[in-house]
Amino acid sequence: MSAADAQRRQLVKAYFPNQKEASEVGEAAIHRKGFGYEIEGLSQNAIIAMTKEAGTPTPPSLGER
Repeated sequence: MSAADAQRRQLVKAYFPNQKEASEVGEAAIHRKGFGYEIEGLSQNAIIAMTKEAGTPTPPSLGER
């Protein structure tokens, strides 16, 4: 796993407390009509990971500074 992938995974884990919540948000984003984008050509896991990574803007944590 590359350093960038490892960093992305850590960001995802920091934003979503558990796999179930992350999956629910990803599923909602996939099926949403009129809000966001229609995505083709990506796996469900890739879409969920990107949704988790995007999250809401927050200031950097003390560890990220």
